[in-house]
Amino acid sequence: MPRGIAPIDVLRDHGVRVAAGADNVQDPFNPMGRSDGLETAALLVMAAHQLPPAAMDLVSNAGREVLGLARVEMRVGDPADFFAITAPSVRGAIADAPRDRMVFRQGRLVAQRTETATIVRT
Repeated sequence: MPRGIAPIDVLRDHGVRVAAGADNVQDPFNPMGRSDGLETAALLVMAAHQLPPAAMDLVSNAGREVLGLARVEMRVGDPADFFAITAPSVRGAIADAPRDRMVFRQGRLVAQRTETATIVRT
């Protein structure tokens, strides 16, 4: 099924607030969607021709702005609401979409996912 992509750069150049979300969960727009912001960022890089830092912004702080919330950076005094992964760079985070993740709310760990791999000798 053909799917269109909004002209993100044109919209932003004209002052339109644009954000991206991971609400397409196995639907006609994204039949393989899994409600993962990093997957959405990867789609933005591949299909919407966004650079990795712009794609990450579209799935994070740009969403806050669209909702009328202030941008959040990792600075003293900002809300400590974030998710943490191990990645060498923004590009690496988007490309690898690490399964191990930690979610913090007001500086407290509220969710964690870890994945283990076991090699079975036969």
